Amino acid sequence: LFGGGCGRLFEGSAEQMFESLTRITELFDPGTKIYPGHEYTLANLEFAHALEPENHTVRDRLDWEKQKKKQNACRPDFDLALEKRTNPFLRSHAPDLQAAIQRRDKGVGDAPVDIFRVIRSLKDNV
Repeated sequence: LFGGGCGRLFEGSAEQMFESLTRITELFDPGTKIYPGHEYTLANLEFAHALEPENHTVRDRLDWEKQKKKQNACRPDFDLALEKRTNPFLRSHAPDLQAAIQRRDKGVGDAPVDIFRVIRSLKDNV
């Protein structure tokens, strides 16, 4: 789990990653601090914003991260609640995100794992 994103699927399947991230969101308190091993937050949020340009929560976080970068304050500083609101890999169940993905890929259904798989594929090809 990264700020605004998740790692590539070098090993394992989309289903396994989806299940792992789902467990994190269900088992951990929303206030749990996230300290990722790599800092890709800005690039991940730019991708999330491209998926959902009307999502004000994602745009606000993207603006905040850009401001932090200008101030050389790029250390990860977020909790699970923020990730659940802005990370597309944790939001594949959200109707607005599902609709955005289905506009790009007419063949994908409503199953969150299928939406997740398409999001991962799109991110891999950015």
